[in-house]
Amino acid sequence: MLGIVCRTIVTHVIFKPLDFIAGMENLAPKPSMDLTGFHDMFAPNSKQHALVLRSA
Repeated sequence: MLGIVCRTIVTHVIFKPLDFIAGMENLAPKPSMDLTGFHDMFAPNSKQHALVLRSA
Protein backbone atom coordinates (compact mmCIF):
# COMPACT_ATOMS: atom_id res chain seq x y z
CA MET A 1 0.00 0.00 0.00
CA LEU A 2 2.85 2.44 0.72
CA GLY A 3 4.47 1.85 -2.67
CA ILE A 4 1.48 3.24 -4.63
CA VAL A 5 2.09 6.68 -6.14
CA CYS A 6 -0.88 9.00 -6.33
CA ARG A 7 -0.67 11.20 -9.41
CA THR A 8 -3.81 13.25 -8.72
CA ILE A 9 -2.27 15.48 -6.04
CA VAL A 10 -2.87 19.19 -6.75
CA THR A 11 0.06 21.37 -5.68
CA HIS A 12 -0.96 24.72 -7.19
CA VAL A 13 -4.27 26.46 -7.68
CA ILE A 14 -4.67 29.59 -9.78
CA PHE A 15 -7.48 32.00 -8.89
CA LYS A 16 -8.80 35.06 -10.63
CA PRO A 17 -8.45 38.11 -8.32
CA LEU A 18 -12.18 38.41 -7.63
CA ASP A 19 -12.51 34.69 -6.91
CA PHE A 20 -9.61 34.93 -4.45
CA ILE A 21 -11.17 37.91 -2.65
CA ALA A 22 -14.54 36.13 -2.50
CA GLY A 23 -12.85 33.14 -0.87
CA MET A 24 -11.04 35.34 1.65
CA GLU A 25 -14.29 37.11 2.49
CA ASN A 26 -15.61 33.91 4.04
CA LEU A 27 -12.70 33.84 6.50
CA ALA A 28 -13.19 37.38 7.83
CA PRO A 29 -15.66 37.98 10.69
CA LYS A 30 -18.90 39.77 9.88
CA PRO A 31 -18.93 43.50 10.76
CA SER A 32 -21.95 43.01 13.02
CA MET A 33 -19.95 40.78 15.39
CA ASP A 34 -18.71 42.41 18.59
CA LEU A 35 -14.93 42.22 18.34
CA THR A 36 -14.23 44.11 21.56
CA GLY A 37 -13.04 41.98 24.44
CA PHE A 38 -13.24 43.47 27.90
CA HIS A 39 -10.86 42.62 30.73
CA ASP A 40 -9.99 43.74 34.23
CA MET A 41 -12.72 45.87 35.84
CA PHE A 42 -14.72 46.25 32.61
CA ALA A 43 -15.34 42.51 32.30
CA PRO A 44 -18.95 41.47 33.02
CA ASN A 45 -17.95 39.03 35.79
CA SER A 46 -15.56 41.42 37.57
CA LYS A 47 -16.21 42.39 41.20
CA GLN A 48 -15.58 46.08 40.43
CA HIS A 49 -17.80 46.07 37.32
CA ALA A 50 -20.81 47.55 39.12
CA LEU A 51 -18.69 50.24 40.80
CA VAL A 52 -17.20 51.38 37.51
CA LEU A 53 -20.55 51.56 35.74
CA ARG A 54 -22.21 53.32 38.66
CA SER A 55 -19.64 56.17 38.62
CA ALA A 56 -19.90 56.74 34.86
